Amino acid sequence: MAFSIQKSERNGVPILHLVGMLMDNDVYWFSREMKALLKSGAIKAVIDLTQTEFIDSHGLGLLVYHYTAMQKEGKQLIILNENKDPYAYINGLLQTTGLINLLRVDTCKTF
Repeated sequence: MAFSIQKSERNGVPILHLVGMLMDNDVYWFSREMKALLKSGAIKAVIDLTQTEFIDSHGLGLLVYHYTAMQKEGKQLIILNENKDPYAYINGLLQTTGLINLLRVDTCKTF
């Protein structure tokens, strides 16, 4: 499946929906969108991984980088994953890497 970034907003909070497989050159576009989000002055943002099928190591590193960068600026980055299937790729990836304990991961839209 081709990768795309869809944008939306809920309660004034910008959301980036990552759809498909985040890898290779797509990581550049994700980083670019995140930098634009930071420059926009948003104090809270959401990355929705619900429809993300795969993230390579570069994409995962970028996710952690932007999460940490926003924290350092006193901002909040929320990772949204509404996929309840414990065997889904993203759920396994977050568990295996331990990022489920490092990042704020919400399973429903509570922001």
